[in-house]
Amino acid sequence: MNGALTAWGNRVSPVFDAARELLVFSIAESTISRRRYEAFQPERPDLLAKRLQELQVRAFICGAITEMSAAAIQSGGIELIPFIAGSLDEVLEAYARGVPIRQIFPMPGCSGKRHRHKHCRHPGGRGPGPRTGCSLADGIHAWRIQHLKNS
Repeated sequence: MNGALTAWGNRVSPVFDAARELLVFSIAESTISRRRYEAFQPERPDLLAKRLQELQVRAFICGAITEMSAAAIQSGGIELIPFIAGSLDEVLEAYARGVPIRQIFPMPGCSGKRHRHKHCRHPGGRGPGPRTGCSLADGIHAWRIQHLKNS
C-alpha cells in the first residue's frame, strides 16, 4: 500500500499550505518498505491529487488543511487523514502497524473529544459547519500555542 504525508523537516507539516515536500512511502507486511521525498505545490491541490493518483497513493496524512484542498485530494478516492502532528518516523511506524493515528497523534486542540473541543469539526465533533475537520485557523492557533510552550 502506498501513502504520502506532508513533511516539515522531520515532522508532519502542521499546515498543508506551508508544506513544500511530501514523504511518499510504501507499506508491506506492517512495515515501511520504501520512502522517498517529492516536492509539491500546495497552492495547486488539483495537481497534487493527480500526482497522488499516479503514485497509487491510497492514504494522505497531513496537519491542518483547507476544505478546498481536502476536497481535491479526496476527489481521487484517496483517504485523507488530516490534523495529525508528530515526528515523521513515529507517525509512519504507527500507521504501518495499524495504530489509529487520529487518536494517538492529533494536532493540539483537535483530539475530537466532544466535551473538550466543541469548536472542532472533526467527524463526530459538535462545531458548526460540515464535519470535515477543525477550521484551519483553529488548527494553526492550537499549533502555535503548543509550539510556544515547547520553545
